[in-house]
Amino acid sequence: MQSELRLHQIESRIYEPGTGLNTCDVWLHYVAGIEWAIPPFTNEYKTYLTTATLTLRTATGQVLSRSSYALDPVYGMGKWSSTRSKIAPVVTAIVTGFEN
Repeated sequence: MQSELRLHQIESRIYEPGTGLNTCDVWLHYVAGIEWAIPPFTNEYKTYLTTATLTLRTATGQVLSRSSYALDPVYGMGKWSSTRSKIAPVVTAIVTGFEN
């Protein structure tokens, strides 16, 4: 996520819960869901991203923007795509208002 933000010339930091509250005017909150499965041609379980929701908020909690990703529930298209390829359009949408 931070690499994608940098592509938009946005510097970011990761804070532990309860820290940094007085130093940031804007916060990016995120929730992600993962599942485990065995990819084709392997014998080991690996995680893959199934959902992600990003919410950009002011320090007072006002929502500035929100965007999300969800794996196709029927066909699971892109299940084994990289997390970055799944998150990139979500970050672009939250920053610009447009997916591409």
